[in-house]
Amino acid sequence: ARAAYSYQAGLAMADGGEFTLAMVDIGLAGRNGADCARELQARLPELECVLMTGYSISTLEKTACSTAGFTVLRKPLKMKDIARFLD
Repeated sequence: ARAAYSYQAGLAMADGGEFTLAMVDIGLAGRNGADCARELQARLPELECVLMTGYSISTLEKTACSTAGFTVLRKPLKMKDIARFLD
């Protein structure tokens, strides 16, 4: 497991590694996490991306952040929710 704290750092990390899962915060520094997840999947088509957020649905709608096609986990995260994505 590795952590990146910005949009650009996440993309750079993906370019240099072999990952099967990316858990991306919607409130990611630099751009929103949904945009980052889309770019990650464009670069690594087999990568599963899961979005995380503490934002309400209405806040996400106001920011025009589309989470379509992604599983979205609500914060605070529960281990049982994360565990279903781990092999």
